[in-house]
Amino acid sequence: GFDDSDARQNVTEALLASKILPAGIYISFHNRIFKVPNVRKNKKLGTFESF
Repeated sequence: GFDDSDARQNVTEALLASKILPAGIYISFHNRIFKVPNVRKNKKLGTFESF
């Protein structure tokens, strides 16, 4: 479930992004939207980042 998680916020942001961004593949995480393929997970920091 979404208890004790930021998943609910990430899903809400993803749904909003799907309505306002051009067609494409994106990752929604921690109040940011990243366009694939220019994104990677920084495992040390535990977040995603553009490159």
